[in-house]
Amino acid sequence: MKSRQPRSGIVAGGNFNIDQIKIIDQPIKESQLLHITKKYTSTGGSPYNILKNLSLLKAPFKLAGIGLVGNDANGALVLDDCIKNSIDKKGIKTTEKAATSFTDVITDLKNRSRTLLHFPGANNYLDTTDFRLDKYNYKIFHLGYLSLLGKLDDLNENSRTGASVLFETAVEQGFKTSANLVYKTPDLLGKIVDPSLPYIDYLFVSKKELGALINEQEVEAKSAAKKLFEKGVRSWVFVLSEKYVYAINKEGRFLKQGKIDLPQNLIKGRAGEKEAIISGMLLGLHENYDIAKSLELSVATAAACLRDASCTKGVMPLNGTLEFANEFDEFK
Repeated sequence: MKSRQPRSGIVAGGNFNIDQIKIIDQPIKESQLLHITKKYTSTGGSPYNILKNLSLLKAPFKLAGIGLVGNDANGALVLDDCIKNSIDKKGIKTTEKAATSFTDVITDLKNRSRTLLHFPGANNYLDTTDFRLDKYNYKIFHLGYLSLLGKLDDLNENSRTGASVLFETAVEQGFKTSANLVYKTPDLLGKIVDPSLPYIDYLFVSKKELGALINEQEVEAKSAAKKLFEKGVRSWVFVLSEKYVYAINKEGRFLKQGKIDLPQNLIKGRAGEKEAIISGMLLGLHENYDIAKSLELSVATAAACLRDASCTKGVMPLNGTLEFANEFDEFK
């Protein structure tokens, strides 16, 4: 009997959508006319941005996506973009049930804020049956965004979500598992995310999301992450704040990495910062880098991403990304 090859590659599933990015010159206020100074069309959604970033970094392993798009121009744009970026698209299916998902991303660069207007579209119909993980002899399975996955977020009679079933299946098949999410109020977010935690190796959260998961308003990364390990997280929790990325593992190891302090005139947008950090970290984890080196790669990827208003177009091949980041100081 032929032995199976070692696992290699990242398969990412969940939200595939198009972002319509609008740059504004002042904060949003009710009943106020605001001027859009620039607008862009970009990739959007957790798996899409991560896979695109990894392709741009020239990651030395296979990439594949799993999702749903509509039978429309935006859906065709997603599929064509995957081909151009060497992302295996056989798991990204086309549906007639809804249009391709999109998000209007209203970005206020001066105040580092974003307002998101999201149309879930085809993503709402993504189900466990769309995931044939046994077809991928890959190393890491990423799913995002938890709490924005429609059917996969629904609770069944056993208080399990479709996402939690997928993660359990992935663990049983030998994957390392990874996830990120979007904020919802504590009463909703815990119900959706908690069933998946015992099957997640790498969990990426903002401080606000972390607080919602443990039902606390003010959180300290290390102590709050410990509560997630008590809920079942298997290996690492990565906490993303405005200036730092924190890495905490189940054994209590704690690292703090400052983001790159880019001059304001070089920052063209923040729409893809979160997924850029995740992309760099997953590349390091896949390649068995020391966690400190992976953190450095994650913030370097985010710095490169900020050079462009889109979610991914600022990211460069790995050496160029690191050289760019090394020109600037980190937040201390």
